Amino acid sequence: MSAPRSRIRLVFVAATLLTAGFAVAASASGASSAQAGEPRVSDYFTPDEIARSRAYTGARYLLGFTSLGLGLAVAAVIGLGPAARAIGGWAERATGGRWPLTALLLAAVAALVPALATLPLAVARGFWNERRFGLSTQSPAGFLSDLGKGAMVQIVVAAVVALAFFFVVRRLPGAWPPIAAGVMVGLTVLMVVAYPLIYEPLFNKFTPVDAATRNRIVALARDAGVTVDRVLVADASRRTTKQNAYVSGLGATKRVVLYDTLLQKSSEDEVDLVVAHELGHVVHRDVLKGTVLGSAGAIAAVALVWLIVSRPGVLRFAGASGPGDPRLIPLLSFVLAAATILTLPVVNGFSRSIEAAADRFAVRVTGDPQTAVRVEVNLARDNVADLQPNAFVRWMFFSHPPVMERIEIALESEAPSR
Repeated sequence: MSAPRSRIRLVFVAATLLTAGFAVAASASGASSAQAGEPRVSDYFTPDEIARSRAYTGARYLLGFTSLGLGLAVAAVIGLGPAARAIGGWAERATGGRWPLTALLLAAVAALVPALATLPLAVARGFWNERRFGLSTQSPAGFLSDLGKGAMVQIVVAAVVALAFFFVVRRLPGAWPPIAAGVMVGLTVLMVVAYPLIYEPLFNKFTPVDAATRNRIVALARDAGVTVDRVLVADASRRTTKQNAYVSGLGATKRVVLYDTLLQKSSEDEVDLVVAHELGHVVHRDVLKGTVLGSAGAIAAVALVWLIVSRPGVLRFAGASGPGDPRLIPLLSFVLAAATILTLPVVNGFSRSIEAAADRFAVRVTGDPQTAVRVEVNLARDNVADLQPNAFVRWMFFSHPPVMERIEIALESEAPSR
């Protein structure tokens, strides 16, 4: 076995073993019992609510981890060995050897085939399990329509990235890595800016928040030293009973979005607390920080690709004539998918830190830690959150602190300073 092939298979085996371990880790016991003086799950949730959380998240984890492993395995099948060379050759013949069309076709294959392979699991996780626990308000057709829209966006993004990358490599064969990295950073920023304008409207309609709520939000923002231009309501109730809010966009596209379910189910002080949390993200410039992290990831991805395609053995293995050959797309798609999984702890650790900081900001601005506790409890009940997450699952997959950690943040703010 050649050295390049051996190394690539080693990466595949390591990534596959990692994803196989997710389900094992998730099925282990929950987080360790609270230390003396720390809030306990049983202080805020009934045994029935705890059992409901375990049932819902247990099925969600099983389906999610199985889908993750299957998607990676399918990506490996079409990206490693004979299948990759066969798919690359077929695409080149189908497009008459015109590299832009070959890149577009292979990008679509690399994005679509794993999505189709995991479609039953996506339906079970995102529709059946949600309906089983009364969280989904969608029809099967509506859910499948959303999946189709998401797949189309994924294909378009993959195609744009592939075209931009291979254009640079082919035009600058001796100096492409830094230029390609710069182009990928530019695309990352562009996607963050365009996200509220192009992606979000595919799934929701947005309307201005009512005048009374807007006046409260503007006053709250003014007290926090923030200027709020746009506060919008998303018609999330067409899809879910869950409550949420978020900040998206950069510069002129920046906005605060509230789910209509949040406004329907929460009191004014609870809505204000949630908005204060989102204002914390604005004050801390968290969208910008996330964009910088995403840009760093884009640079690292280009560096990884450069290391791979610089080896003649890898090119022969993939059936590619050089670094600018789009027939590399199936192989690179698998490698980048595996790298994305391996870097999840870094990305989610960063996300948890900014979410915790926004929680502290919200309590400080509102001066109402008890409402913060009530919000966390209500959201956890309504959204059926994982009340006792396994430590590994928390480390690997949680983008927000678990509910008990968020309650503890609020209680720390209430405790008298020593």
